[in-house]
Amino acid sequence: MAWVCILQRAYRRRARQKTFHAWLGVEPGTIPTRCLAFEQGYRERQWIDNRAAVGLAAGFLEPLEATGTVVIEAAVAMIVEMLPHVA
Repeated sequence: MAWVCILQRAYRRRARQKTFHAWLGVEPGTIPTRCLAFEQGYRERQWIDNRAAVGLAAGFLEPLEATGTVVIEAAVAMIVEMLPHVA
C-alpha cells in the first residue's frame, strides 16, 4: 500500500480525508483514516563526549524509512573519518 503525506496546515481534517480517498479511488468513509503528527528536526549537538546520535536519534525529516537508512549510512561514514587512524 502506498502512503500519501498531505500537509496538515494546508487542509482541514475532512478535506484531507477526501483528498486521500480520491487518491485511492474509493468512496469517502470506506477506508478508515487517521492523522499522524510528528515533529521534524535534528539535534544541535549530535556528538557529546563518547556518544554519537545516529539515524533517527540525530534527526527526523519525514515519515519515510529510507531517509533513516541514508542518515545512518552518512553518519557512520563521518564518525569513521573523525576517529584516529591507527596503522
